[in-house]
Amino acid sequence: MNRHTNECSHCNEWLTVDQVCEQAHIGRTYLYERWAAGDGPRFSQVGGKRLVRADWLGDWLLMAEVA
Repeated sequence: MNRHTNECSHCNEWLTVDQVCEQAHIGRTYLYERWAAGDGPRFSQVGGKRLVRADWLGDWLLMAEVA
């Protein structure tokens, strides 16, 4: 394993919509509005659920800070 993988073992963790909202301190309505507008965090649809990898959420939050 490389050093980055060791430092970021949680980055590949899959988060539910509720977990995304909790970690980003946003509401579900706001999150779904962002997805509808095409600028929400990347997600995968798995068995009818939207799941977001922790690193995808982090990337989205960083982009929001810069904007």
